[in-house]
Amino acid sequence: MAASTSGDTAAIAKEIKVQLKQARELINQKDHVGALKLCEAIIKKDKTCYTGWIMIAACAQELKQFHQAHSALNKAFELDENQSVAYQGMIQLGERAPGFLSEIDITSAYRKLCSLTRASDPTKFFDHAKKYIEYLKKQIECQSTTTNEQNNPYRIQLAELCKDIVEEKRLQLSQEDEQLYRLLSTDILSPIKTLSTNLNEFLSSNYFWLSQSSSDNIQRLNYYEKYIKSICQMGRSSSDIIDYCNECLTLFPNSTIAQNTIIIIVLESLLPQIYDSLAPVAKLTDALNRIRSDENNQISAPSICGKAYFLIRNGKYSNALESLVNLNHEDGDGHHLVLILKMVCYAHLHIIKETTDMTSIARTKLTNFIVKDILSSVESLIDLCLAMITYDLGQYEKSIQLFDKIVRNVSNKFHDRAVYGQFNAYINLNKPTDARTCYDIIKDHLNPSQELSCRLQLALIEEYPSELLKIVQSALKEANENEELFELTVQGWLSVGQAYLSIQHSNDMFDKDQCKYAFNKAIELDEYFWESYACLSRYYNEIEKSLSEALAYSKRAFELNENIESVQINYVDNLLQAEQIYDALEILERILVMNNTKTWAHFRYGLVSLRINNVHNAVKALQIISRRPPVAGATWSALGDAHLHTNNLKTALSCYSKAASLERETLYSLTRQAFTMTLLGRYNEAISLFDKAIDQSPKYILARKGKGEAHFYLAIQQTGLYKDELAVFHVQQSLTAFHDALCLQSNYACLWKKYGDACMLLHPINDDLIHIRLPSLTKKFDENKIKDVDGCIVLKKTDLLQRAQKCFMQAIHLKSRSAVYWSCLAQCVYIQARYNSDDQRLLMLALEYIKVAISLKPNDHLLWNTLGVVAAHPARL
Repeated sequence: MAASTSGDTAAIAKEIKVQLKQARELINQKDHVGALKLCEAIIKKDKTCYTGWIMIAACAQELKQFHQAHSALNKAFELDENQSVAYQGMIQLGERAPGFLSEIDITSAYRKLCSLTRASDPTKFFDHAKKYIEYLKKQIECQSTTTNEQNNPYRIQLAELCKDIVEEKRLQLSQEDEQLYRLLSTDILSPIKTLSTNLNEFLSSNYFWLSQSSSDNIQRLNYYEKYIKSICQMGRSSSDIIDYCNECLTLFPNSTIAQNTIIIIVLESLLPQIYDSLAPVAKLTDALNRIRSDENNQISAPSICGKAYFLIRNGKYSNALESLVNLNHEDGDGHHLVLILKMVCYAHLHIIKETTDMTSIARTKLTNFIVKDILSSVESLIDLCLAMITYDLGQYEKSIQLFDKIVRNVSNKFHDRAVYGQFNAYINLNKPTDARTCYDIIKDHLNPSQELSCRLQLALIEEYPSELLKIVQSALKEANENEELFELTVQGWLSVGQAYLSIQHSNDMFDKDQCKYAFNKAIELDEYFWESYACLSRYYNEIEKSLSEALAYSKRAFELNENIESVQINYVDNLLQAEQIYDALEILERILVMNNTKTWAHFRYGLVSLRINNVHNAVKALQIISRRPPVAGATWSALGDAHLHTNNLKTALSCYSKAASLERETLYSLTRQAFTMTLLGRYNEAISLFDKAIDQSPKYILARKGKGEAHFYLAIQQTGLYKDELAVFHVQQSLTAFHDALCLQSNYACLWKKYGDACMLLHPINDDLIHIRLPSLTKKFDENKIKDVDGCIVLKKTDLLQRAQKCFMQAIHLKSRSAVYWSCLAQCVYIQARYNSDDQRLLMLALEYIKVAISLKPNDHLLWNTLGVVAAHPARL
């Protein structure tokens, strides 16, 4: 049975072979219909007949039965994907039926065909490749207006095909053919910015080949420069790149790309030694000198970077930045160097935001460096600038950590600078032991001025200002008293100035001129360092007592570094002292936007808002502080003042009580608590608190004044209740309190007015009940008065009214434009006239006084009422 099956298969195969031969004859006779039927019959017998499927595809194409042809070719691919005939058929189908096949089908067929023939027959490969190139060129022309060139696959395929042709050595291309395909691939890839490594290397080899073979000098220079750019991007060694640049410059001395590339490589190599005065800069000088002869390249970014590098080495950061600041061509040559050098300048000029931004951007540009072996040092330079600016922000602990990252990287050139940065941070953190440890590490590597300055800083922080000044005097002697030869760093001069300030009250060595000189020298060395101006502000505040100068320097310090809390506080306080209230408010708002957690700023903002009667903002700011531990009594006192402004007496009292419980020794909150009780009518409790304040501080005028007012209001209350004897008692107590206050301070108009009010209060009471006994005040007040054995005088109703008149006149003497005081004087004189048989002279005086009051405040209806009462008195009619 098996033998029979084997015989049948052989017979079928023989029959198929005969039928295939017949089909070929029919195709040659152009009988495609007959050939197709015969091939279909063959496939029914053997579906794996590769030739049968190929012949079906060929016949179907001729008969324009494209779907059948396409299906047959796909069956052939399935049977053997490594036969080139099916791929040729697919390409022919695409040509016979434009638009029928997808572009992917056609390009895949071309690529497979070229791949299959390249290994076996280079000549056939070349023929197929040329057809494939023409097809791709047409596709590129069709799609160039609608496709993003960066993502155009046909350009990549064409370039890869050109690469295969050029690199196929068995083809033995002529120079003309090789040039053709190298030029074609170069032009095709020109719009694409990002290429694979293989294509990048091929493109670079194209530039090199064309630079060596082109006869046209302009084209040759172009290819030379493109080759330089390509090998820079590919990471070739810097020595090879410089050799090729020099070769280019030998032929083309004005090649901008070659000149700039040499400068970039030399500058990159020198970046780790940017602070080294002994760094070998001869190559950079030669490169810049070569450019100076080329007027067209004077303003290129690399040449400007080269000049900026020398300015930075000489400490001229402002000049360097000025030359770099307008170079913003991100894709230009040397842009990464522009960023690094700008970053260094910003850091040394203490420009915080820009430095921070530059450090972030610079890290993303490290891949642009040609010289790869210096990248670790460049990263350390970025870290150094970030640490410096973190120090400028006053974040000393964090800056120490950043400096430590550089210190641990032993291969970089910035080790000593990082340790020196840690030294200064420890100085500011008042950690002399850690600072001295840093000093011991670097002292042998410091120049004389740095070493001396470090010793001065240590002497100041270790609280030996006198020793510090002795060190300075000794150093001056060594310099033969020539101050021009005596050099210190900025921090050194600041230490000298601060030492003088610290001994201003207790040492004969204090010299204010030398103190000021030291701070000015610090500014001369670094005009952008905030601390020098802050110290000068302190000098003018404490030594010269010149608020205008202190304010000017504190403003400059704030402008240079608004992040330092001591600078913020000093500037705001100087503004407030100079009565520039709204400027202070604006600065406080700005500070709170930067950092809303600053308690001191909220507190001052609350007080200033209260001062300009913006109670809402005052309460809001002070409430924020009151919720943050630890809470100070002053906060609750200020909050009480704010609520008192809105007549919210119970809340105000609660705030003052809280303040008094937090700071029992503070008289202000205790006195304000008593004052609020007075307003609430809790007079006896208020008097008790005022007495408590007076016991703590007998000379505290506000407590005595408050006690007098509490008794005064009690007297009014008792008068209303017809308890005249009690009223007299409280007036006695009130006048005693006001008398004691006036003895302490007689220049307060309000005290005289209050004294006068108390003297007037008893005029409706029976004179027999009035018996006020007071110590003598002044000769003017008490002339012709009989004194008892204790030196006290006894006052009756008339005496009290006369005394009230004198009090109001004294208040007017101190504050002549107060309508209230004139009105009180008028009323007092009017009452006296009533008690003196309507004395015409007194009535006329009262009338004149009330007219003066109205002239000062013409819109007050109460004053006009008083005028009406006085003018309508019968004795005047």
